[in-house]
Amino acid sequence: MTSSSNSKRRLIWMALIAVLVAVPMVFGCSPSGGSSKSNANNNTQTTQTNKAQQQNTNKPTNPDANLTPQTPPYNGEVLDGSSGGDAAVKVNTAPGANAYVKVKDMSGRTVVGFYVSSGSTAEAYVPEGTYSVQFATGETWYGKSKRFGNKTSYGQDNSLSLGYGDMITYTLQRTTNGNFSMQSLNESQF
Repeated sequence: MTSSSNSKRRLIWMALIAVLVAVPMVFGCSPSGGSSKSNANNNTQTTQTNKAQQQNTNKPTNPDANLTPQTPPYNGEVLDGSSGGDAAVKVNTAPGANAYVKVKDMSGRTVVGFYVSSGSTAEAYVPEGTYSVQFATGETWYGKSKRFGNKTSYGQDNSLSLGYGDMITYTLQRTTNGNFSMQSLNESQF
């Protein structure tokens, strides 16, 4: 696959992730008043729809309504494993998008997991080796197990080899001609 083709694929994935992270959309139906006809005892009656009832029915539900927002970790706070080694993973986030980043070894063990605040940069250090870097991104922090609630977006970069003194930097924001595209990841894999 050519470098140009890879760049285009990365651009498409980054744009998709950025849209999922930075521009969540809620679809709902707007209530419309009206009347309906019913026939009871051979009498046709016109009944008005109760607008308040209809509005309650048509309101989009908040999937995170039962979750309690938590105080987010500080920028760069290590949430899993430990930071230490001769190579680094650095993450920049766009305003409005926080990230919980996990660096996993090839056996799937989390070497380090850290938090990156909206519009900030954080880094963690790892030993030399081959890793996958996973990202959970969103706006409101609900804790380590719920992360950013039902609106959490997940992605990963697989098979990243880091040697002595290497640092990889990820910038998680909407961009044109980007050089990285995340592979999809579901919640259970994070």
